Amino acid sequence: PSPIVGPAVTRALAPLTDRTARVSVIIPTLGRRETIGLFLDDLARQTLPPHQVVIVDQTRPQGRVERTYEAYEDRLPLEVVWLDDAGACRARNEGIRRSTGDYFVFADDDIRARDDFLESHVRLLETYGVEAKTAVRNEKLADQAVLKEMGKRKHNLIVMGVERRPGEKLFFGDTATAILEKSDRSIVFVVS
Repeated sequence: PSPIVGPAVTRALAPLTDRTARVSVIIPTLGRRETIGLFLDDLARQTLPPHQVVIVDQTRPQGRVERTYEAYEDRLPLEVVWLDDAGACRARNEGIRRSTGDYFVFADDDIRARDDFLESHVRLLETYGVEAKTAVRNEKLADQAVLKEMGKRKHNLIVMGVERRPGEKLFFGDTATAILEKSDRSIVFVVS
């Protein structure tokens, strides 16, 4: 039998109810000064201004131009982290550790954003009643922190960013293994 295809059901986004929503934007980057500058210009024009912009720059020390971000320091609440160990998951995790917002938006360094980019993210969460929570901001006893947070609420899905560890067996680290063994919830590992 053929699949039934019909128009997608969509719902208009509800108006933004909380103009004080604190959104941290996390941008991992590696040697893309020109494209990240365009995106930072877009962030400076947001209808819901970012609470914080964390750039995790993994450009090798010999290729760094530290003044790249100076032009944005008076227009955006910018924090630049120079990271020597390259890796997308490592960069995102460092961004999370430094973030202080209620919501996190991960963005590539080469995207362009409409003026309502951040506002639309928050409106989408509000429209569908999605509760997003980051339980861990450091690596100390991370598995226990995640499991404790799960116990407080009725979460039915855990999404974790992980990196595959070297070796013959499939292994994503002690934290991921502990959560997989102890959790009674669905888990999605995002590997990059």
